[in-house]
Amino acid sequence: MDGFVEERAPDSPEPERDRVDSRSKSIRREHPEAEDPDAAAEEGLKDSDARTNEDPAPRDLEEEGVERRTSDEATAPSDGSA
Repeated sequence: MDGFVEERAPDSPEPERDRVDSRSKSIRREHPEAEDPDAAAEEGLKDSDARTNEDPAPRDLEEEGVERRTSDEATAPSDGSA
């Protein structure tokens, strides 16, 4: 698979507890004032998983209609002088 990580969102409507806990920990660290980091983490993961499951690019790593490239293969940003 050319060095790409095979990571797929689960088909379950609820994100796994370990993913929620990990995201919640990040939210607490980055936003200590957050009222309910667990709820925010769960909602964010549900949204992300739903979008991932709708888009064939992250879902099917063998999909030929999706261009996959590493950051080294990407076009360098223009410096604006061209």
